[in-house]
Amino acid sequence: MVPIEGFNPERVRTLKAGMETTLGGTISAAIVLDRDCRSGAECDSIAKESGCFCDLDKIHGRKEIENFLLVPTAIDRAAARKVADQVRRTGNSPAGSFGAAPLLDDFANK
Repeated sequence: MVPIEGFNPERVRTLKAGMETTLGGTISAAIVLDRDCRSGAECDSIAKESGCFCDLDKIHGRKEIENFLLVPTAIDRAAARKVADQVRRTGNSPAGSFGAAPLLDDFANK
């Protein structure tokens, strides 16, 4: 696995060519990208181009790959610490409760 520093399929092509030259043979390559703000047509075009030098190419439908790594319990702990700090400083406790899992599930399914 080699990070390519953002949405940069051309860097994969160049890196693969350099590795093949160095090793004296062909290697398999896969590319996984997030969509960022690209249109469906743009993503299709990029996937078609990437298919010329990658054995597997995947452009996720969501904007940021990092969002796949969100851990609801960690978000809940961070929010609880923030609320506790606010209560300690102001004496005011917010109304209601917060749970990241349902919010993230709802957002991801839209």
